[in-house]
Amino acid sequence: MADLLSELTGKGITRHRRWEYLQQMTYRLRVPRPEHGMSDSFEQKNWKKTEFEAEISSSSISKR
Repeated sequence: MADLLSELTGKGITRHRRWEYLQQMTYRLRVPRPEHGMSDSFEQKNWKKTEFEAEISSSSISKR
């Protein structure tokens, strides 16, 4: 995009000006959420799986 604007205007475009153009086009920098350094992905997946299964089994029992 910066190269195209530079060609059209015949002038260089600064980094700040490029960022302003991106913001005007409703561009947002998307960054994933940070993870805790001591987190264990295996434990998290295992916990989610068991919690989900527990909810399903309890809801099916209460509906009967």
